Amino acid sequence: MFLSHNDNSSAIERYRCGSGGKSKIRKMMFTVEPELPFNTTDIKTDSYLINNLPPSPKNLVGVTTQTLDSRNMHDSPKLAPFSILTWCDENWRKIVSELLATMMLVLFGCMACIPVPGINTTLNGPFAFGFIVMLNIQIFGHISGAFMNPAVTLAAVIWGSTSIGLGIAYTIAECVGSILGYGILVAVSSFNLEQGGVCVTRPYPGQNVFQSLGIEIAISAALGLINCGVWDPVNQLKQDSAPIKFGLAITGLSFVGGPLTGASMNPARTLGPAVWTNHWTQHWVYWVGPLIGCGVTALTYKGIRHSQNCKLMNNYLM
Repeated sequence: MFLSHNDNSSAIERYRCGSGGKSKIRKMMFTVEPELPFNTTDIKTDSYLINNLPPSPKNLVGVTTQTLDSRNMHDSPKLAPFSILTWCDENWRKIVSELLATMMLVLFGCMACIPVPGINTTLNGPFAFGFIVMLNIQIFGHISGAFMNPAVTLAAVIWGSTSIGLGIAYTIAECVGSILGYGILVAVSSFNLEQGGVCVTRPYPGQNVFQSLGIEIAISAALGLINCGVWDPVNQLKQDSAPIKFGLAITGLSFVGGPLTGASMNPARTLGPAVWTNHWTQHWVYWVGPLIGCGVTALTYKGIRHSQNCKLMNNYLM
């Protein structure tokens, strides 16, 4: 703040030195606009006289600080209300990605299971599903994660990397993608897939429903452990070979559980063939088993990691 006065000496200097000009400063008029880095129209004229003190630079700084603080308080941004249109605009690519990935999984994986006369297709299924998983993760992994599986989606929600709303949308997209994938296979194949029940997951006839459920829980838990291991921040820099790891894991687990339950590990993968072939034998096993296996595994892995992090933090602080 600069003040004009007829005397050549500075009025502020005379005030600070305690000279006789102190009484004159209280009566002098402001004739020069203040050169401040903000709009002075927001400062009331009578606010300069705080507690009957002269308008010294110190007081002006206090008024300026209070004015700016109040302005920042009123101008602070508010959280925008939830909008379904905004949510869809942010996530529709991820949802479409899950739909396409699951459609390709069922289409190409089940295509390898068609019983062509003269060709042994026993090994086709495990290798085909493993390689298709590898392919889809490489294509869609950076967009949606390429879960292709409601059980893995549940594990991601429990882990905290996916919201509940997005997890529900993923599950719907995965089921629709599976139905579309098998429907395309029915349209392009010359074999009667509905009558033969091609690619339908069925329990082995010699075991009861609880044994089938236990097998699905076990192999799905192994799949959940693989996902949690990849999602673990400790392995953040080891993601280049993630598609290969998942592909080989699916192939190995398919060899293990295939003869006993069909090694679904994926409710959506089972749903598509069941819808088109109308085979619903113990269908609920392929929903409950994978969901329990992946869900419990995610909870356990997350709990162990949390307790380990707390222990490391306590050791560091002590």
